[in-house]
Amino acid sequence: MPPTSVSQKAQQGGVGGGGNAPEPQRRLQRSNAKVDRNQAQVGALMRTQAKRDLLSETKEERESWLQTKKDEVLTDLVDAATKELTDNLSAKMTKVVNAQKKQILESARVAVQQSIDASQHAGEKTDLKADTLVSESDAWDEAAGVATEEAGKQVKQHGAALKQAADPAFKVGVGVSLKTADRQKHLEKVASEAKKLIDTKAKEIETTLAVDVEKQTTKDRVVNAAKAKVSSSATTGVGDEIKARHDNNQTLESAVNAPVTKVAEEIRSETKTYLEHGLGAHGTGWFRSTQFKQFHAKMKEAARAKGHAMTDAAITEKRGSGGGAQGKKAEFEYQTAQAHILTHEAAKLELREIMTTFAGDLLTQTNAAVNVEKPLHDSGTAAAWAVLRNDPANKKNETAASKAATSAVKAAKPTVLKDFHDKAQELKNAYVKADIAADPNAQDAKNNDVISQKVDKGFDEREKDGEKFGKRMLRQAMEAPSAGKGLEMVGKLIDAATPQVGDETTLEVELKIPATHGAFCYFTVKGSAQRSAHMELGIEVGFGAGWETWGLSARGGFNVFLKAAAHDTVNAMQLIHYGAFRNLTHVSNSAANFWAGVTDAKKTASKHDDEIGKTEQAELWAAMTEERVFGKDKEAFVEVGGGI
Repeated sequence: MPPTSVSQKAQQGGVGGGGNAPEPQRRLQRSNAKVDRNQAQVGALMRTQAKRDLLSETKEERESWLQTKKDEVLTDLVDAATKELTDNLSAKMTKVVNAQKKQILESARVAVQQSIDASQHAGEKTDLKADTLVSESDAWDEAAGVATEEAGKQVKQHGAALKQAADPAFKVGVGVSLKTADRQKHLEKVASEAKKLIDTKAKEIETTLAVDVEKQTTKDRVVNAAKAKVSSSATTGVGDEIKARHDNNQTLESAVNAPVTKVAEEIRSETKTYLEHGLGAHGTGWFRSTQFKQFHAKMKEAARAKGHAMTDAAITEKRGSGGGAQGKKAEFEYQTAQAHILTHEAAKLELREIMTTFAGDLLTQTNAAVNVEKPLHDSGTAAAWAVLRNDPANKKNETAASKAATSAVKAAKPTVLKDFHDKAQELKNAYVKADIAADPNAQDAKNNDVISQKVDKGFDEREKDGEKFGKRMLRQAMEAPSAGKGLEMVGKLIDAATPQVGDETTLEVELKIPATHGAFCYFTVKGSAQRSAHMELGIEVGFGAGWETWGLSARGGFNVFLKAAAHDTVNAMQLIHYGAFRNLTHVSNSAANFWAGVTDAKKTASKHDDEIGKTEQAELWAAMTEERVFGKDKEAFVEVGGGI
């Protein structure tokens, strides 16, 4: 059992005894009461002293306490100010980056192209477009991120200044009562003051940054950083892309080759046609330019001069080898005149062939200067690869890639055609439309170049491949369609109807000979024929002329009776032709000349002084007929009756 305290014992004795306590006990009670009072006083004193110590802390003590709270207060305030500054500066730098977007992306394209060129397949036609790879990447998003990064770096440099700006707020002000101010309330006041100081400093910094961002050095730094970031992003994975593209090259070529070949041929064909028209290979028209008409006229003049010269050379050669001998002089002279008449038109047609060849030469030059296939091929493969790259092994993708390639090549055609056409036009105009403003003699010089290098040489070159031009004109001179040819056809009908001596026949034939511009001449042949030792013909020929429009004709004329005899039908019909001509000379020189097959005098020579008039042409023909028929058959005759 624990011992009993003194005060307990005193309390027990008092309880057990009665009456007043003895003196020792009273002294103990008084002593305990004193202890109790002392303890109460000490507690009260301690409580009073503690309150007095808090309310009377020194300024230094309060500031020391505030410093312990400084980081806690400033972190949020500085972060908020920093974010706002960064956002504002980032917006300004984004504008700087956007303003140089073209330059930045071009830098990325260059980097990508360098990556492509540096690949192990650089020597092959991978047809990968740097533009496509850059646009397919997230490169531009990277550029936007650079603006934020650069803004953050700039603002971060001012972080210490923002914190320092709040220092005055963490000092105990003169008006602060340390006896009545609660620490927490004081801290809230300090935080409010710190925010004001930080905001003020942030505005100063923002002004400084706004000025700095407009400096060229700052812009260059930001743009260069964007270039580096975008280029790095764009080139990521280029190597893998190139390898995959290379591995599927055969599939892509299969998809692209056919449409490229087709469109390339279309471009060249269309350009060839343009060049042919531009050089006059298909003639001219009222809608053509004055310069072109002058060029074309000079080319025709040169071609006809060359043609007539070659015809003259052939005539001279034939004359030297017996042409125009006794009994054939008139025939030869007529033939030479007809050869020159044919030369007039044939030279123009020859010129068209030469100009067609010239157009081909210019097309070859254009083709050497402008690559048609490459841009078409690049467009087609880029489109095909865009479809194929995600799943090359999928056969459906191969079909889709082919369709994409075809569409892309067709879409690229106008641009490629324009480039090709522009070059062809430039080459053609150098001859047809020289810059006479810069040099008044330029067009003449170019024309002379074409004449000497193309026209004259063209005639010479074409002779190597076949019958010489002049000889061809002489040969064709006696084959030209005319009234005489029509009568020869009638003669063949007569021969068919009267094959044996003693045979007789009657006939009625109508022939129409085209003239020009819808006009025509016609004649009807009615009569009988009897074959004996000579072929005797009694024929009524009806002559007329008129104009034909939309299948309708209006005509008028007259009839003449002719009787002729010669040793064969051909000569007899030639006499009919001759007799009709002589009859027509009394009616109309124009009709007689047409009957003789004459043409415009301008078509008989390249020079005016050498021209043969229509009447002279007709008489040459008549002289030839007289020589040909009467020279062979002294008993031949032709009689003319009727007429007007």
